[in-house]
Amino acid sequence: MSGTGPVGDSVPGPVATEAAAQRRRVVDLGIAVDRAAAAPLPDQLEHLLHALIVRGELAPGDVLPSSRALAGALEVSRGVVVEAYDRLLRHGLLASRPGGVVRVSVDLPPADGVVSPAEPPPTPPAEPAGAAQLRTDLHPAATPIGTLDRRAWAAAHRTALRDASEAELGSLDPAGLPGLRGALAAQLGRSRGVVTTSEQLVITSGVTDALHGLAPLLAARGGRVAVEDPGFGLHRATLIGAGLTLVPIPTDQDGLDIDALAQADVCAALITPAHQMPLGVPLAPERRARLVAWARERGTWLLEDDYDGELRYDRRGVRSLHGLAPDRVLYLGTTSKV
Repeated sequence: MSGTGPVGDSVPGPVATEAAAQRRRVVDLGIAVDRAAAAPLPDQLEHLLHALIVRGELAPGDVLPSSRALAGALEVSRGVVVEAYDRLLRHGLLASRPGGVVRVSVDLPPADGVVSPAEPPPTPPAEPAGAAQLRTDLHPAATPIGTLDRRAWAAAHRTALRDASEAELGSLDPAGLPGLRGALAAQLGRSRGVVTTSEQLVITSGVTDALHGLAPLLAARGGRVAVEDPGFGLHRATLIGAGLTLVPIPTDQDGLDIDALAQADVCAALITPAHQMPLGVPLAPERRARLVAWARERGTWLLEDDYDGELRYDRRGVRSLHGLAPDRVLYLGTTSKV
């Protein structure tokens, strides 16, 4: 998950662009030093970085984390990183300039087992007929898995396994790991304005699973649920499969039609206020206020599907509806997009 901050209007120059590239690369490289080993820490780090370059996991031109950032990630002194970088700079494996970032050299010595950029790259296999038309998946629920930073993901897995207690690995709280719920409560408060505590959070396998769990509660309150029209077919099918009656409510360029909703006899409304699925529009501020007032007056529940509320497209992001009415909104979120 990620938060947002102010973005300047000025066009970045070469220095700003290079600094931005460095920030993007300040990630865990998936390496760790062994303090119990006989080899000094600078020697270990030099060997680990050298191996990443030789194996091609760090490609020519790749930007390495700053010495301060990598030292923090490895929990070593900055001098350890500076010494390892200096050795690789002298060997020609890394390149730098005063005040600039450290990169993998674009002119790697062939003797170090790295393919020289001067050599022609291998010819890629021919694409099957029609492949050019399939490079971009425009399905509204698609997630670009290829953008996942696998090194950071693997490092997070290692850290979780290393730090988890036997109780956490042996049996799970039905609502989810307390540590995970606490982290999500804090993150959702910062990034989405959700007003909650770890005790109020329940971990599910997705929004669809959450709807399955809520269905019996909705059935006990009458079983009639308002849904956006158009809306997400999978969630509609889930509610219908649970025996609930759906009441379609029109949606336009400002989001859900609150006047039409006010005429409906329902116990709850399933909505996507931050980024309507599939139209992509946010619920207008005036309609947000009216929707909350309607829910409080009728005593109905608002099921807020915030499936990609943390992502920014062509406009400034809007905060969650839950922050306006935590007493009437059931917040449904997912980490599958971020």
